[in-house]
Amino acid sequence: LYYKCLSINKENVYSAEGQIPCRWTTPDRVPHRFMWLWDSAFHAMAFAQYNVEMAKDCIRAVLSLQREDGFIAHMMSPQGRISDITQPQVLSWGVWEVYQSCKDKQFFREKTMIFEKKTFTLQRIYVEYYFLIDLYRIVISQKRKYLIY
Repeated sequence: LYYKCLSINKENVYSAEGQIPCRWTTPDRVPHRFMWLWDSAFHAMAFAQYNVEMAKDCIRAVLSLQREDGFIAHMMSPQGRISDITQPQVLSWGVWEVYQSCKDKQFFREKTMIFEKKTFTLQRIYVEYYFLIDLYRIVISQKRKYLIY
């Protein structure tokens, strides 16, 4: 079962294409063939166990399609099809798990800085805003142990 899971995880990886500048994942090639917010975060967590660079690409791919106002769609495609809804945050958990696997402080800072630089509209509060809050809670609780900054 373990090897079957690894096989399926690897099978659903795409190369950079269209608007996605790095490798990205999909839960299934047919019928969806889209990148999904939650799935990408969970794929990153799985890849972090055996292929850290691919895990980083899972996170990078999602964040590469983040809008200027901070919104991250729940579904995205290389051809530019993007949904107008989002999902509760799991990206912070994904970033944290990838960091725990590789201890790459530059990757960790790069991903947290993306959220600090984005602006958020007052008319619509996106779930992604809470990504930064959750991530900082994790960092504060673990700061002494891991000395991230």
